[in-house]
Amino acid sequence: MTAETNLSAARAQPAMPAALSTKADPVTVEVIKRRLVAIADHMDLNITRTAFSLLVSEYKDYAVGIVDGEGALLCQSTAGMPLFIADVLGAAVRDGIKIYGADGF
Repeated sequence: MTAETNLSAARAQPAMPAALSTKADPVTVEVIKRRLVAIADHMDLNITRTAFSLLVSEYKDYAVGIVDGEGALLCQSTAGMPLFIADVLGAAVRDGIKIYGADGF
């Protein structure tokens, strides 16, 4: 190997992998955000499709959201009742963690 080949090989490798970077790339953040919403929308669709109650299947009297380990809302589905998510979902998860612990909930 010549010094020129060595230099070009060193340039081809990134200094720090993206997974170890502390700064979030805006494109990656948007992709992750949209994927989380798509997951919540898919859960919403499955609940509507498999529901026996007309309140759920026709009137969408429920809410779907994804929360983190502390009960903070990460995203919600684009359908359903947003009021449930804003007032109840995070509080219910936090109470469940308080009662049963993070490992048991």
